[in-house]
Amino acid sequence: MHFSVITPTYNRPEYLLEELRSIQRQLGEIWEVVVVDDGDGSGIQVVRDLNDSRIKAIQNPGTGQVEARNAGVRLANGDHIVLLDDDDLLAVPDYLSQVKTLLTTEPALVHSFGWMIEEEGGNRHLWDLKADPCSLRKDNTLLVAGLTYPRVFHKELGDFDATVGGYFDWDWHLRVTAAGYPLKTIESPSVVYRIHAGSGSSKVKAKRRKHSFELLCRKHGLETNIKNHAVVFSELRQKDS
Repeated sequence: MHFSVITPTYNRPEYLLEELRSIQRQLGEIWEVVVVDDGDGSGIQVVRDLNDSRIKAIQNPGTGQVEARNAGVRLANGDHIVLLDDDDLLAVPDYLSQVKTLLTTEPALVHSFGWMIEEEGGNRHLWDLKADPCSLRKDNTLLVAGLTYPRVFHKELGDFDATVGGYFDWDWHLRVTAAGYPLKTIESPSVVYRIHAGSGSSKVKAKRRKHSFELLCRKHGLETNIKNHAVVFSELRQKDS
């Protein structure tokens, strides 16, 4: 099994370096990383400085996070895709080995429990939520960090949908499960997902998110009062407090 880790990056070289180091610590599996720099080129320099033939980078400025991922998938050589943003981490050195075990018997969408870490204050919260095709129509409870699946899914289902913006992952979960593929879970916190202070807090971003959410709901026939990641995370914080 050959894994292609797809990493979009936007002007966060320090985070990117930490993320790439977490991949380099993976034991016993064949992997590559495709870094898609959608910003000022600092991600390209990080990859050059690492000088690891398994990590390649392309400049893809200004196309947005979803199209950056699509560009990365098109360049992938592996038979399985792993999604990992530049500020997220594989928290254990056997993450890819755990994924491989779950994917040996049948094609599936694999996700992991993880730690949600708040950039401001460093508080961390355990994300240990599962999902099934029915629950995904109500809540998005899958972390995109470390999400893994066979690359041939894209041949069958197409690219990530840029029209739904930041909800591309939820859209992908719904499309994959609607096609009949199972969800499988790593039931230990094996990834890190960072929460940035004030991310997406402006009125313009809020309006854009609302529009994308409405598009997602119309596309899949969802109710508009369902929970997105922000709502689910808020509930987790209240539970931990």
